[in-house]
Amino acid sequence: WCLWETYCAVHLSPRSDSDPAKKRVRLVIRLPPDQEQSFLCAVGEDFDAVTAALVHIQAEKATAFNPVDRENIFSAIQETVGFEALNAAVKDQLRAWYLDTAAVLAEREAARGDYTPALCNLASVLSDFGDYERALRLYTRALDLTQARLGTQHSRTATTHVNMGSTLWYQKKYPEALAHYSTALAVRRVTEGEDHPETASVHACLAVVYNDIGQYTDALDHFARALEIRRARLGEEHADTGDTYGNLSITYENLHHLDRALECASKNATILRAALGPEHPRTALALGNLGRLQAGLGCEQISAAESNLRCACTVLAATLGPGHRETVKYQQILAELHGTKK
Repeated sequence: WCLWETYCAVHLSPRSDSDPAKKRVRLVIRLPPDQEQSFLCAVGEDFDAVTAALVHIQAEKATAFNPVDRENIFSAIQETVGFEALNAAVKDQLRAWYLDTAAVLAEREAARGDYTPALCNLASVLSDFGDYERALRLYTRALDLTQARLGTQHSRTATTHVNMGSTLWYQKKYPEALAHYSTALAVRRVTEGEDHPETASVHACLAVVYNDIGQYTDALDHFARALEIRRARLGEEHADTGDTYGNLSITYENLHHLDRALECASKNATILRAALGPEHPRTALALGNLGRLQAGLGCEQISAAESNLRCACTVLAATLGPGHRETVKYQQILAELHGTKK
């Protein structure tokens, strides 16, 4: 019946202000105060908890005490707004709640004046969803607290450098990103060792920046090292191994090795679909990258390209949001593909 109330709100909300036939009903989702602590605990353990929660929202899995009620409600949804629109409306609201709550809790954690793992993870949530300036401010605070409490050669210090590097990379501040990643790599080699998956992650981060600034040989060297470590320590079918193939595909593309680029992109999509499922944004990014490469290869790959790009756009809009940089990027590529077909 909660699903029914959500459906009614979505169904009665006009698509535009010029639709007088429907009453304006605004859907607002609120969670009780005790959920803030549950949210903080979940994010403290895994900063990807927000994305995971959004991925698993599926109205189709709702249950009812009376099977007839479930059947009638599902029929009404399918005949009108559809489950895709309903899920999108719920995810939009929950995404907003998650980000607002993350911002409040992060400021609260920073004000405590003591290092907590949750502070970095909350900043990562904000960074992943595009709030870079606030994330960077929180990371800077976290780095100060971490170095004061744990020292410069600690694993958590390295993690904070990686997080800061990633946020700076998003902002295209490449020299600053390289500086933080290089510091993180030096610390990881001391604390974890060269052959540790965490060290591999820093190699991959450095490679991404080198790729973006056109130093493709350096990028290949770091990607190759990351792949070697991940295949040995995590296995060929691990999501992080898959992501390494995806990153390699971009470097090979820049070097005009298109066959190898397509092969790596395809491996990336296959591994992530199996490891994370088709509704995860990392899988969507892999499909988007594969579709982008296929679109550039001409008529033979156009149909596959369109299918992969469409899947990517749907999942990214539902999980990261319609205004997220990655959603917008692949929607533009899909629109350009449609223009080419015409």
